[in-house]
Amino acid sequence: MRENITKIKSKRMQIIKKQVEEILKVDSILKWTQAKCINQAHKGTGAIGVYKIIHRPSNKVMSIGQGNIGARKARHLGVFRNDGQTLISENGKPSPSVTGQKMYQFDSNEKNWDFSLLAVGNKGLSCLIEEDLQKKLRPAFNADHMGGK
Repeated sequence: MRENITKIKSKRMQIIKKQVEEILKVDSILKWTQAKCINQAHKGTGAIGVYKIIHRPSNKVMSIGQGNIGARKARHLGVFRNDGQTLISENGKPSPSVTGQKMYQFDSNEKNWDFSLLAVGNKGLSCLIEEDLQKKLRPAFNADHMGGK
C-alpha cells in the first residue's frame, strides 16, 4: 500500500509541476480585446481564456466566464437567438446556457450585447482570473459558487 501511495504522490507532483511550467509560460502582459458586438467575429475565440459579456446601453459587465472562448460564446449566443430557450440537438441532447437565457430576458436586442476576451492559453490560470473578476465586478448573470470552475 505504501508503494502505491508513493506512486500516486509522485504522479500528482508531476502534474502540478507541469501546471506550474504552463503558468510560467503565460505572457505576463495579457490584454483584453476591445469590446464589440457579440454577433461579430472576435479574434482569439479559438483560445482558452476568459471573456466578458457587456450590456452596451448600461456599459455593465453582466457575465464573466472562462474556457474555450469560441464554444462558450457560440453557446450563449445560440440560446439567446433561440428566444432564450435551451438548444436541443437533432439527437435530443440539450445545450443550455443560463447566461444566454438571462441576456435574452434582460434585453432581447442582440445589438445591445458586447463581448470582450482575454486569450490566456491556460485553463488553470483562466479559472483564477475568472474567479477574481467575478468577486471584483459581481456580474448580475454569474452565480458566486460557479466562479473558477
